[in-house]
Parts: sequence; structure tokens; C-alpha cells
Amino acid sequence: MEILCKVPGPEIEEPKEIRIEDCVVVGGAKFRASTNVAWEKPMYLVETEDGTYISSTIMEHQHAKGLPCGSPIKWMDGYVGRKLKVRTSPGIWGEYKDKKYLWIVNCDSSGDEDFPF
Repeated sequence: MEILCKVPGPEIEEPKEIRIEDCVVVGGAKFRASTNVAWEKPMYLVETEDGTYISSTIMEHQHAKGLPCGSPIKWMDGYVGRKLKVRTSPGIWGEYKDKKYLWIVNCDSSGDEDFPF
């Protein structure tokens, strides 16, 4: 099955609020990983106002270092249409059809009841 990806999003070095426009779960094996390790687990393909990113379905890989993990982020459940503070993980990307999609992580540590993390 073909994955429909928009333009890869730019690097986000400092945490930034970004609107999540859409999200789908895709097979991780479709992407060539920057780490040269095959991704076996499904991943999120996250469409934002700035472009497309990838994110893990594994809770421990979804949050910026130093933040408590809290609950797993299910990007498509309650996040589409909202803004979330994120940044990209340096050096981690997945390549699909000669385009590199950067890995985003959550940077929001607020106690917002809508985002339980």
C-alpha cells in the first residue's frame, strides 16, 4: 500500500506549538531509518501546518528527554485540529521515496486535562 506523504516538515530545534492537521498509522518497515535499524513497530505519520513528520507508537519514544512519559500519545485521538508543543529529535528520521521525514516528540508538560501527560 502506498503512503501519501505531504512535504517533509522542517527541523524544529526549540519546542514550538504546531497544529496537528491529520494523522495515520503506517508500517515502520516502509521507512529506511537513520539509525540503520529496521523499524518493525507501526509509526504515526503526522501531518502538521508546517509539513509531515513521523512519531513512535511506543510511549517511551514519544516524549522529549527529561519529561515524564505519562500516557501514550495517540496522535489521531484528540490531537488532530489542536496545537501541541513539539520539537524534532536530532539525527532521527525515516526516509520514504527519497524524502526524509523527521521524528517529532512531545515537549508539553502542562497539566491540561485534554492532554494527560
